[in-house]
Amino acid sequence: MVFALSAFCLNAQQHATYNQKGDEALQQKDYTSARMWYGEGIGYCDIYSIEKLTDIWLEDENMRPSMRNLMTRCLKCLNDKAELNDTTAIKLLVVYHAKGIATPNSDTIAEHWQNKYEELTNPYAIYANNLIAKKPKEPMSFFAGYTYSTEMPVGLTFGGLQEKAGWYVRVRSDLSFRTTDYACKLENDASAIVDPDNNKTYQALDMSNKKTSFAGTAGFIYKFTDWLYASVGVGYGERNLLSPFTMTDNTSGAKEFIWCNNQTYSSKGAVGELDLTLRFNYVYVSVGGHTVNFDYVDLNAGIGLFF
Repeated sequence: MVFALSAFCLNAQQHATYNQKGDEALQQKDYTSARMWYGEGIGYCDIYSIEKLTDIWLEDENMRPSMRNLMTRCLKCLNDKAELNDTTAIKLLVVYHAKGIATPNSDTIAEHWQNKYEELTNPYAIYANNLIAKKPKEPMSFFAGYTYSTEMPVGLTFGGLQEKAGWYVRVRSDLSFRTTDYACKLENDASAIVDPDNNKTYQALDMSNKKTSFAGTAGFIYKFTDWLYASVGVGYGERNLLSPFTMTDNTSGAKEFIWCNNQTYSSKGAVGELDLTLRFNYVYVSVGGHTVNFDYVDLNAGIGLFF
């Protein structure tokens, strides 16, 4: 045990000697000799030697060409010590990455090690900083507005938006609720269609058609920027074209004026829609389009308010 302790004391004394010699050379601004003495400490990853070599690197640019290999070894020692949460080594790593010593300059990595240093030296610092910096969750904002399209000029939209995403529901109609018990088709611009089931003939009249349209949709809205949103929705809708016909009973010859659901130009089923929205403070405007069962496409526009 005596021999072991003697060897340990001798080794420690040697460590103190090269650092002491290095300090003496550094006081005399003899950077070459100081580099040589402190360089002996790198074999032991002596943190004091690494600190002093780093000081020389930062103070005298003329010494840097002769110290590149030495600083690379210092960096390896610092990384090894940092894995063991050595705060002095971590603090030096901040300098190495911020100044580009033996490694490319990286403010991102320097910030990482700075956060690690603060976490080890003050476990509550990062937590407190996160509480201060953390943006409070935005409450959901709601919006409502009027939507117009050529087929369905009366529409209402209502929805909500929180952070980046939201939802909406929309109903549209032309406020025409006409119905008919007759259905017919026009093929190849034929003006007369014979219905073999009830022995009647339908004669198209040269009069304006009427239509009934409505749709209900719901969808998802996404916020790209503070002023640009996009939305996509699906739902159900109908577009019924009513054409004027004279219905003739082929047996009795009796004629009757009717409105017939012209199925050639009518459609019902799934609705798909896509819109872009521009927001100006509390006011928004939107443009887009929708289709009913992919049979036709109608353009639409809207205006409304966030509240």
